Amino acid sequence: MNKSTRYAFKLFYIGDRYLGFQKQKNGMTVQGRIFKALKKVKIFENIEDLNFGYSSRTDKYVHSVGQVIAFNTSKKIILPEINDNLPNDIKFYGYTETSSDFKARYLAKYRHYKYVSFRENLDIDLMNKGAKKFTGVHDFRILSKSPHPIKTSREIYDIKIQKINDNIISIDVFGRSFMREMVRRIASVLLDLGERKLHINDIEKYFYPENKNKIKVRAAPIKDGGELILYNCEYGLKFKFIEYSMYKIKKFLWKRIRDRYASLYANKSLFNYFNQIE
Repeated sequence: MNKSTRYAFKLFYIGDRYLGFQKQKNGMTVQGRIFKALKKVKIFENIEDLNFGYSSRTDKYVHSVGQVIAFNTSKKIILPEINDNLPNDIKFYGYTETSSDFKARYLAKYRHYKYVSFRENLDIDLMNKGAKKFTGVHDFRILSKSPHPIKTSREIYDIKIQKINDNIISIDVFGRSFMREMVRRIASVLLDLGERKLHINDIEKYFYPENKNKIKVRAAPIKDGGELILYNCEYGLKFKFIEYSMYKIKKFLWKRIRDRYASLYANKSLFNYFNQIE
């Protein structure tokens, strides 16, 4: 029997069709599709032998270019072979050997999420000032959907807010670990601040768990009106990127862009039609 080696992989996926990343008994997930592909190309005989790990348990509709997964195998890694057994919206695009004790969930130096939204008339300067209040260690119980009584203190390394054009904004959040909906709720508070629905001095109220019953924060939308991307999980690893795999990903994404442009133009045409009626 060949010696087993542990590998880490960079993973791309579009989360629209899946019930999140983590495998579930009922419903299609990213991890479930990966297991089917790995079994098809005989990466494993017993699934327990994989010692499968991942960097982030993303929710439904969340996309990724930064997810890192890890598993053990004695078989030679050929990414195009694995990708041929995956749908176009899930692809491996890089890999590297790791130590046998590498754990993707616990060893990340930082994680980077990017939230993108269509919003008008935002005060970006005020939002950037508000973003600074989130940096450092705080209790994010109010700003997460985490079960009680887990530890809810987290450290935010940085938040960068950028206006892409007149109506598109990106909010980039950096930290070592995040709880469920934490990034989206931070984004929601910052968007309310940018729309002047909230005073900057009110932000600190969200860091006190005793205010949980007084303050309700809705997560920023990720299907209609917003998108969330797991953009990077950094481990200091040097990945080997596969050009053909990235070509297939770019081809798939370009088709999505073309289709959305066509839909956007059609909707603008409908909108303009009603503007022309006197």
